[in-house]
Amino acid sequence: MAARRPKDDRRKQEKRQKRLRRLKRKGERIPGGTPMMLVHNPPGMEKMSKVLEQFAEPYMENVTIADQGLHKLYSLCVLAWNAALLPENEQEEVIDKVVRECVTRGTEADRRTFRRLVESMIERKKTHFSNVNRAILSFDLRDMGDTYYLNVASTLG
Repeated sequence: MAARRPKDDRRKQEKRQKRLRRLKRKGERIPGGTPMMLVHNPPGMEKMSKVLEQFAEPYMENVTIADQGLHKLYSLCVLAWNAALLPENEQEEVIDKVVRECVTRGTEADRRTFRRLVESMIERKKTHFSNVNRAILSFDLRDMGDTYYLNVASTLG
């Protein structure tokens, strides 16, 4: 395997900085929100991109990068993750809304199946990631050919 050249490392660093600037701009455009400050990899906190990848891992079985399936899966994972952070009585409202908006052409059986999927994701968050109480604000998914790069913006806790 060829050694990595400094020029390649510099390009990767520049791309990462560009993605961070884009995420920061997205955060600043939240209407009515308080001013946000982007903190990159706070010391002592796990990277939320790694946490989200671990969270989504059991659902990756039939997902491909090419057909936007991976982006849709991460979007659903983010919705379920953030819903799990809400009080129990508010979670039901979020689940109803997600099912209504995501299954517009399906049958009642499709809606029930989708609801069970969202509920299983919420339960997975509570069971396996109960120590992580950071809301996910946004994510950026980059197709790198045979793999992808995931960048996540989240609250600090």
